[in-house]
Amino acid sequence: MEDKRVSPTHVEAMDSDGKISPLIRIVNSQERPEDAFVSIPYRKFHFWIADRDLMSKKIFSFLMFVFTLVETGDKGLTPIVTVPTN
Repeated sequence: MEDKRVSPTHVEAMDSDGKISPLIRIVNSQERPEDAFVSIPYRKFHFWIADRDLMSKKIFSFLMFVFTLVETGDKGLTPIVTVPTN
């Protein structure tokens, strides 16, 4: 760490009960959220990540990025771009 080769270890914040707070907070309600970063209706409920919850947004975005890296399905044909050179 002193040589700036690794980041310091992240220490999780604990709440008043001595429990570590969750890395990602997913909220649910029967009403549709007003200000959500991402939301999905499922059965009679809506599940979402609040747009002001920066840590949850970062974790969710990272997970989506990882899912795209490990995706193994059919990619289909990629577009071909022709650039004239004269």
